Amino acid sequence: MRTVALVFLLLAGLGKAKEQLPPQPLATFHGTVAGMEKRVLLVKDGEGNTLQFEYSRKTRCYDGSKEIKVSELREGDPVEVEARRTLDGRVEAVTVRRARAPN
Repeated sequence: MRTVALVFLLLAGLGKAKEQLPPQPLATFHGTVAGMEKRVLLVKDGEGNTLQFEYSRKTRCYDGSKEIKVSELREGDPVEVEARRTLDGRVEAVTVRRARAPN
């Protein structure tokens, strides 16, 4: 019985240690919208690579200072995406900003 209690306390402590890990820093990507699939934003970078970013209700999307829906982005729009890699290896968009085209 003593061993079971000790194992339980150790596992409870490990759970708390995970919660205390600092958040992963965000990476910033620049490119143009290449399309959208179900919950995935496709962005073509300056080297011609197509990057995939998963988005959710937590993802914030802006046009200047105005918050918009991700669905309002159009193919060809220049964007800046702040994203992080999830534990299972996916890339999750945290913030998407429609960039202004240079004059």
